[in-house]
Amino acid sequence: MDSTDYTPDRRVVTVRLFAGVREAIGQEYVAISCPAMVTADQLKSSLMDHYPEIAALVKRSRVAVGHAFIGDNDRLDSACDTGTTIALIPPVSGG
Repeated sequence: MDSTDYTPDRRVVTVRLFAGVREAIGQEYVAISCPAMVTADQLKSSLMDHYPEIAALVKRSRVAVGHAFIGDNDRLDSACDTGTTIALIPPVSGG
C-alpha cells in the first residue's frame, strides 16, 4: 500500500487475522484501504477485494472490536480513531 491509497474519503485500517484467514494469507495483520465511515461489512468487502482467494471465508467471518463482536452494519469509526484492535475471526469448529 502506498500514499496513493489515501484520499480524504478513505482510511487505512489495520486488521488482526485469526485461524484459517491468517493461515491463508500468511500474515497476522493486514492494512486495508476502505471507506472513511466504514462498517464491518464494508471492511469485509474490502478484504475480499484485496484477497479474492479467501472471499468465501471472509464472508462467513465476524468482526471484533476490542474483545467484542460487532454486527455487519456497525461502524468502526471509534476503533479506527483510538487504535483499538480490529480483528477478523472466521468460523471455527472444535470438539
